[in-house]
Amino acid sequence: MRKSRFLIMARVGDTSLHGQWIQGASRNFDLYLSYYGDRPGRYKEDADYYREMKSTKWPALYAHIGADREIIESYDAIWFPDDDLLINTESINRMFDLFSTFNLSLAQPALTFDSYFSHSAVLRNPSYILRFVNFVEVMAPIFSKKALELLSPTFSQVSVGWGLDFVWPHLLQKEGTSSRVAIIDQTPVTHTRPIGGGDIYKNNLNAGENDFETLSKLYPLLDINTKSQRSNFKIFGGVRIFEYGNGFIAKFRGRLHRIWAKQIAKLSKKHKT
Repeated sequence: MRKSRFLIMARVGDTSLHGQWIQGASRNFDLYLSYYGDRPGRYKEDADYYREMKSTKWPALYAHIGADREIIESYDAIWFPDDDLLINTESINRMFDLFSTFNLSLAQPALTFDSYFSHSAVLRNPSYILRFVNFVEVMAPIFSKKALELLSPTFSQVSVGWGLDFVWPHLLQKEGTSSRVAIIDQTPVTHTRPIGGGDIYKNNLNAGENDFETLSKLYPLLDINTKSQRSNFKIFGGVRIFEYGNGFIAKFRGRLHRIWAKQIAKLSKKHKT
């Protein structure tokens, strides 16, 4: 039964960091864990809802949403983080509050500079509360209830999720809500594993490329590939700490931030678990 307005729904293995997410005394979210390891019942006591399934992330989540639709639909927003993300309870509470306050449809927390990353644009910009963008990573997307209803069918179209990053904003644009996609800079997470270093990628070597191929056929109007993801990332504006930023100024600041953040991140010592 729902206790809070918000839900974290995570696929977790034997090295999951979800314990850090729930150490705080008070939280504004419930926890739904989907365990894919080999020790039945391992994290059952940690979760408000618990299931076990041997599958990759997005097909498993699609199956769970279908099986527990009434539960999922009772929440205002749902976060789908990878299990190697480090963040505390207070920051998660704040992240959900910001998501709700700004009436976002789709978002992700920014990454700290000691994170492993693919796109420098998602590294935290300390001048902003959040930035409005056309792209969020599959690593840690947050969906509004309405956005999840629209976008969850795409979960069944992929294995590891490569390419969904662009499909989701595209589908929201068709519904007229693409302006409410954001990176939340005030509540960054630390990505603790190298990109492609998880069990999913080790056990599914060609899964990413297969996802790109599948989505390209399903959405032929989109240019879905690694190169286009980097070149087509756009920052439309944002909410700065002391003032709003939008239009040309926001785009210019965003470009400078990508260059600066990439250099800082390269020099930063990566987080060690």
